[in-house]
Amino acid sequence: MQLRTIHHNGRLELPILLLMGIYTLFSFQPGLADQSWFRFLLAPALLFPGLSHGAADHHLDWKGNRGGLVLFVCRYVSIMLAILGLWLIYPIFGLSIFLLLSAWHFGETDLRDWGIYHPVKAFLFGVGILGILLLGHQDETATVLAVLKAEAFGAWLSAWYIPGIILSVVCCLIPAFQMPNAKWGSYLILLLIMAMGMILPLVAAFLWYFCAWHSLRGWMHLRLLTGYSDRFLLKVASPFIIGALLFFIIMLVLQSYFLEAGAQVYAVFFVFIAALSTPHILAMHQSYHQQSN
Repeated sequence: MQLRTIHHNGRLELPILLLMGIYTLFSFQPGLADQSWFRFLLAPALLFPGLSHGAADHHLDWKGNRGGLVLFVCRYVSIMLAILGLWLIYPIFGLSIFLLLSAWHFGETDLRDWGIYHPVKAFLFGVGILGILLLGHQDETATVLAVLKAEAFGAWLSAWYIPGIILSVVCCLIPAFQMPNAKWGSYLILLLIMAMGMILPLVAAFLWYFCAWHSLRGWMHLRLLTGYSDRFLLKVASPFIIGALLFFIIMLVLQSYFLEAGAQVYAVFFVFIAALSTPHILAMHQSYHQQSN
């Protein structure tokens, strides 16, 4: 399936890019990134398109004839709780599932857009993206993994650091061999974001990719797949955004059960994203598949 051409008019991108630019410039100031007010500077971008691009999944085609909204929400929440349960019982397994699904989803989103989707290539491309983000910030990644009670996973990444970096770069170059001429500009922008992320702190690099690239494109795909306007999608997404925020607050209160004592907010947010994104990944894949048929 190839999605219809996405026209960028700047109404969505410009405010997010300006916010990310301000955050990036100030993130290099010593001690500033640890201050509470600075961490919440990116709240608007995390709400839109970050959370918003998955908060209207109930309007994708996959939910039709499957019991209505109530059953949809029950399925969605059940998957979220199952992922959270994995973190409680076996953190490394929960992290692995999240990373594998994320790699698949990241790769699928881009390769569908570029009209060159293949499941294996999409997964490998997503592995390349995650590999550069994580291995490109080895020390910070190790710290985060320790907080997430996944030190063994961090040790494995360290042991395979050089091969991992090489493999990640190779995987990121996979789309170049069949990229349509009209899509090269989009591909080069992504490569620029990944290269820029190598010199940024881990959190800033991840948010550049997640907010300014993946979530924004995911929102545009949602608009194309449903045929609805931005205003309508924001309206129907609002209750689920509020629900997601309440879920995040509950996780903050209960964080001691699945994180090390004294964990920072970003670690809670990481587990939150893992739980929230899993049903979204399945919903988007099902919608892509239905559209292609």
